Amino acid sequence: MPTHGSSITACNNLVRCGLGAALVSAIQPLLGAGYAYLLLGGICALMVPVVYLRLDIRIGPRCRARRIRMAEQQTEKDRARGKAEVEVAAAA
Repeated sequence: MPTHGSSITACNNLVRCGLGAALVSAIQPLLGAGYAYLLLGGICALMVPVVYLRLDIRIGPRCRARRIRMAEQQTEKDRARGKAEVEVAAAA
């Protein structure tokens, strides 16, 4: 998961832009251009603190801890693999 950051960002942008376009095209005929953008902008402004508090504060530390733990495990595997290769080379 930590190695695919660009793919996650691209997918997030695709979904975000697609939903934004769909919502604007659905709401604009109902409310008119001015009120539609005011409504969508207000919804976005209200959701920013909710998303920040939910994702960054609660989920962020767990994700970082898991990423660090996985990196440490990979380092230990690499060290073990390196020692095995050195022992094989020394035996030959």
